[in-house]
Amino acid sequence: MKTLSFALISAGAAALVIPALAQTQLPNGTGKQIVETQCTVCHEALRITNAGHTREEWDNVVHNMIMMGAVLKPEQISVVTNYLASNFPPKAKSKSSTRSSRRTSMPSRCRRTIPMRSFRC
Repeated sequence: MKTLSFALISAGAAALVIPALAQTQLPNGTGKQIVETQCTVCHEALRITNAGHTREEWDNVVHNMIMMGAVLKPEQISVVTNYLASNFPPKAKSKSSTRSSRRTSMPSRCRRTIPMRSFRC
């Protein structure tokens, strides 16, 4: 009985701790709240914080997300693009990095069949 109780308590503690560790904080700045409320509907913050793009690439990413169903007001587009470009600039490419290794699954509610503009990751 003690083993079962310990296992249940351990599982409960892990259920509380693991999500807290997995959460990634976005840096403060103009646009953070929009990114938190709009982008993280479909993407984990880690996907955003691990990315690194030029301003032009982020602009393509934002427009592609809008084409796939992201809801941004026209005046929010440049705010989000500037926030992402300022906080997540290009990273040095490693030889082991491939396009397929960076892809993660997207919730089905976020998948759209609208064709994307040409964009290289």
